[in-house]
Amino acid sequence: MRSGTGTTGRWRQQRWPSWRRRADGSSGGAGKTRPEAAWQAERGYSVRAIDTSPGMIRRATERLEPYSGWSAEVMDALDLQYGDNEFDAAFSVFGVVFFGPGMAKALTEMVRVVRPGGVVSVVNWASPMGAPFFLPVARAIDRLDDPEVGKFVAPLTEYLERLELGRALIDVGCVDVRSEGVEGVFAIPNAETFMDELDPIFRILPRYRAAVAKAPSCFRRDGRRMQTKRRG
Repeated sequence: MRSGTGTTGRWRQQRWPSWRRRADGSSGGAGKTRPEAAWQAERGYSVRAIDTSPGMIRRATERLEPYSGWSAEVMDALDLQYGDNEFDAAFSVFGVVFFGPGMAKALTEMVRVVRPGGVVSVVNWASPMGAPFFLPVARAIDRLDDPEVGKFVAPLTEYLERLELGRALIDVGCVDVRSEGVEGVFAIPNAETFMDELDPIFRILPRYRAAVAKAPSCFRRDGRRMQTKRRG
């Protein structure tokens, strides 16, 4: 059977896939955080990174270039083009938890490609808001106060608590499921470049796209101002 965990690390085997899937064309890994695939490759693991976004794959390729034993290709996590029991571990960082009703299928695919006794790992945000950089955007959207745009809605509208995520892993065949809280420090762009640098990520939010289309200059200026206040 496969074990499940809410964190990554302490791997002893040498080969696994890594992926994040986006519903639109945004590029995960924007900003200054390092993709999980590069973290693995740097430590000598063989990595198969996938995403449905060609832009994300280009970015992953750039960051994986210094290493060996990796591949990065466009692929849907709901239909993995790998054989059964092919990997020692598979994990999704802020990925399959966004799939809604499709999450069970994605988890089933992860389990299928991992050998018995391997590891399946899923990382989720600690709250429905997700990353802290969504807060300035939330305030800017609400300050816009436009009925056609609406009020901000937390990114993780189908957020799963730890116990629910653990149950989902058990339901697809994982055993020894554990959940751990993890804290990390990562850089957020300064107020001057905040909106532009993180625009590909923010575009997963329908109300963000609506606000940019309705009042691009005003909304972006307000977003930068909210980021300045957050840092102050």
